[in-house]
Amino acid sequence: MLVIIGADDPFVLPEERAAFEAEMRAGGVDWQLLLLGGNVHSFTNPAADAAVHAANPALRYDAAADSRSWQAMRNLLDEVF
Repeated sequence: MLVIIGADDPFVLPEERAAFEAEMRAGGVDWQLLLLGGNVHSFTNPAADAAVHAANPALRYDAAADSRSWQAMRNLLDEVF
């Protein structure tokens, strides 16, 4: 399992992240959690910077994070398949 989130995503609370990690460990899941520093929610969505979302600082596109997350997913798929 691969989970990729912005390290500064206000929609994912630290205690929720910790609970997720504990559940994955308890379940013996083969998992990865990639935290992308300096990123909030919607970092893979270019529309996050559109005027309709501009007033919400919790939504922001980041081209570098988008590319890195896509590469991480491709790496996992290459490994699995």
